[in-house]
Amino acid sequence: DLCVFTYDGFSPQPSNRGGKGRMSHGGGYQGHNKGGQGDRMGGMDRGGDRGGFHRRGGSMGYGAAPSVMKHTSANAWKPRAPVGEDEAKTKKARSLLNKISRENYGRIIDQILAIDLSNFDLLRTLIDLAFEKAITERHFCDLYADCIVKLNSYYAGKDWSWINITPTAEESFVVAFVGAAGEVHEFPDKTFSTEEEAKNFAIKKGSFKTQLLNKCQDLFERKNNELAALEAEIASAKTVAMSAIDLQRKKMDWSEKRCKSKTKMLGNVCFVGALYLRGLLKQRIICMCFDSLLEECGGDGTIEDDIIETFCQLIKSVGATLDKTVKTREILNGYLRYLQSWAAPGVRS
Repeated sequence: DLCVFTYDGFSPQPSNRGGKGRMSHGGGYQGHNKGGQGDRMGGMDRGGDRGGFHRRGGSMGYGAAPSVMKHTSANAWKPRAPVGEDEAKTKKARSLLNKISRENYGRIIDQILAIDLSNFDLLRTLIDLAFEKAITERHFCDLYADCIVKLNSYYAGKDWSWINITPTAEESFVVAFVGAAGEVHEFPDKTFSTEEEAKNFAIKKGSFKTQLLNKCQDLFERKNNELAALEAEIASAKTVAMSAIDLQRKKMDWSEKRCKSKTKMLGNVCFVGALYLRGLLKQRIICMCFDSLLEECGGDGTIEDDIIETFCQLIKSVGATLDKTVKTREILNGYLRYLQSWAAPGVRS
């Protein structure tokens, strides 16, 4: 007879087979049981609590597992419910845009279109959300461009409830858009002789397409100015004495800002090209983008690498379309000649 040493002491245990015993996790040797008490692989008893190492009890040793006291911070983050109707709509739109893919494209678009844009600020917020996704996720640029085209088609010519046309004492009419919390967006330099003329202006000015194009142009101009301001800040800081640690921190900060600005600028160019290919932008807008990049050339003829990269990205996006007609092919060849001239030695800064 074999004996097994347990935590209670040394106790005899008969073997049913008389074969070799093997070490159990409980300590000592344990004989093979022919009666089918469960497979003791490597000494771990799957059948229950024998052997000392409890698999199902939750403990990693003898006895019950010690209880763990969970401490909750007083200022722990908690999901906050939207404080108003507009914020709830914004949260829903952001959530839907985060979920969109080629597989669920139609269903997600229908849910976005179901959101009631009850004021002018909600329209601009929806455009901002879609635009931000498009320029920061360039690999999904075509998907978001299709989304924008679908939204524009649905909202085209819509007579929004937040358009306010008011007669004046001079027998003319003025246009205003009602935003969130009753805020009014006016056009003080615009007056119209008839109400119909004012209404046509308001529908065009408040259209999804117009607001989107304004966003594209604003970002394009602002990012170029931001890059120029950042370069000026770097040049100015190099003339100021500072410790090695402060200089390293400054360089890291500059690198991060430059990377973010560059990502958005390239994403904007890619997005503008995708909108042009879908007929949402005219050729004039694309030429304006090219011309604004050419204006970034230095007075001495040098040009930054970021501008060259953006220029190449725009040509890559729209070049095949511009090459289809004789007139646009001449325009494209002119831009390609600029690109070829930049390859000359000493041109790149």
